[in-house]
Amino acid sequence: MKKNIALIGGGPAGLMAAEVLSNNLNVRIDFYEKRSAVGRKILIAGSSGLNISNSDPIDSFIEKITPVHFQEFFRKHFQEFFTSNLLDFIHQELQLETFLGTSKRYFLKEKNAATFLRTWINRLKSKGVNFYLDHQLQDFNFSQMEIYNKRYDKIGLFLGGGSWEDSEVMWPQIFKDNNINCIEFQSSNAGFQIDWPEGFLKENLNKPLKNILFTSSLGSMKGDLMITSYGIEGTPVYRYGLVGEVFLDLLPQYSESQILEKMNVKLKENYAPLRLLKKVFSGLGEVHHSLLYYYFGMNKNMSTSDQVKKIKFFPLHLIAQRPLAEAISSRGGIDLNEVSVNLSLKKFPHIFVGGEMLNWDAPTGGYLFQTCMTQGYVAGHSVLANVNEY
Repeated sequence: MKKNIALIGGGPAGLMAAEVLSNNLNVRIDFYEKRSAVGRKILIAGSSGLNISNSDPIDSFIEKITPVHFQEFFRKHFQEFFTSNLLDFIHQELQLETFLGTSKRYFLKEKNAATFLRTWINRLKSKGVNFYLDHQLQDFNFSQMEIYNKRYDKIGLFLGGGSWEDSEVMWPQIFKDNNINCIEFQSSNAGFQIDWPEGFLKENLNKPLKNILFTSSLGSMKGDLMITSYGIEGTPVYRYGLVGEVFLDLLPQYSESQILEKMNVKLKENYAPLRLLKKVFSGLGEVHHSLLYYYFGMNKNMSTSDQVKKIKFFPLHLIAQRPLAEAISSRGGIDLNEVSVNLSLKKFPHIFVGGEMLNWDAPTGGYLFQTCMTQGYVAGHSVLANVNEY
């Protein structure tokens, strides 16, 4: 007799759990999603090219997503399903191509998240997975194993985090009602508000500030930033942004002494400061020049050494992080102390959880997607290993 399995949540973790379970002929899978279509966040994340993984080795990967005392928890998962396994699945099972970018991120070759999602859902349907859309989880007694008026042998919950939601996420209260501790969601991988000068914003809205070194008290990172109507977006500020003063190195490829030397050589030609910079440094783009102009004027009254300091330590004041609804991801969710290493709830071992609904936090660049896929894989196999216990 087939065992009935319910999977709830149409993100990468839930889909991967369905993939694993659908390979077993002794289970019947009902897949529930609260929206009218599966994979909304996959489509959002893939609007400019879906980062599916990162070439970091396991130890480096783990350091970016979890504090030290939970690293073994994640290491056991990644030892079961990591980057090479995910790439093999996409190549062999979905028949899609990938490539490794210069940023160490893996992408779909066509950079088309919709094709990826459609191919995968059609595959799952052909393997007998039953999809039920527009099914919001309203309430659930974890002891009864009955949901949507059906009784199940095992249940997998992959309900997602708090980002990109147009209303308050309700599922944490359901967990709290069942005595499962949840950490409040907060924005992660989100932009920051800056009070730009009006002239600067008018000239540079939606333009990239390329090849800078972003530094805060949290750390430093090279990369690009995007000028927005409210402030800045981009991987460096997602990773190390915080309210208060931060610094940009506008020419990280040169030391202060090298910049000073190059500028002094040209000073005899009597260029105005900004024109001199354009003449000497091709790495300074129009947005870089605009920053220096609107903030400091870069006039002749400023000494050359002071000009160099502004180039190497350009100060910006970050006013506030953008709200959770605009964040790429979130931190918070189910306390990992509530979860066994096989991703079952310690208090309710017939219920399995995974993905962004757990309290881990990853940077952009393939870490989020890979971790969700890994946890879906682990949860799926854990369900199969335990399915005959009930």
